[in-house]
Amino acid sequence: MEYRVVIFDLDGTLVDGTESIWITLHTHFGIENHPERLKAKEMFEKGKITYQEWAERDIELMKRYGANKEELMKAISNLRLMKGAIETLNELKKRGYRLAVVSGSLNIVLEKLIPDYDGIFDYVFINRIYFDEKGKIKSLEPTKFDIMKKVGALKLICEKENITPEKCVFVGDHDNDVHIAKVCGLSIAFNASSARLESVCNLVVKEKNIRKILKYL
Repeated sequence: MEYRVVIFDLDGTLVDGTESIWITLHTHFGIENHPERLKAKEMFEKGKITYQEWAERDIELMKRYGANKEELMKAISNLRLMKGAIETLNELKKRGYRLAVVSGSLNIVLEKLIPDYDGIFDYVFINRIYFDEKGKIKSLEPTKFDIMKKVGALKLICEKENITPEKCVFVGDHDNDVHIAKVCGLSIAFNASSARLESVCNLVVKEKNIRKILKYL
């Protein structure tokens, strides 16, 4: 089958050094076990608050513990691109694929590691955090397409490209990628931390070199 679009998760897939940017930030600000954070997570999982409310509560809690642009950039300073990431993206573009990111990560990760990402990806669905001129957190624009809702981003991409999900490839690594992996024409579990994801994907790539996916495309 001729695939048209390749959709990537970000943390743990294109980006190395974190399983989840949120876990990295919680650790940096020392709030991983904070009662308010745990309560908000529980409320989201029980459907009592929306994803947007959950993300906003998380950011507000971090702000109380000193989160601003400088501290957030310090928190992600050890993140790096997965081995082969730029070469893989450039090769896929050269082959004529449309590229997308569908992730619960943050725009600051992309801006730090792939500053020209707008020229590489045709679609970017991600949480976006904005700062004022002094570097204080001004607002958060949560993604509409995280966890089980990643399939919504896939449907939107397919509508815009006038294709079916069978023409799409998905590359991811975690439990929240299971739903989208199930409906794409080709799904690749890359460097996966999720046995569930591996069980539903067509292919499993264990080596932490994302160039390894190119032979399947």
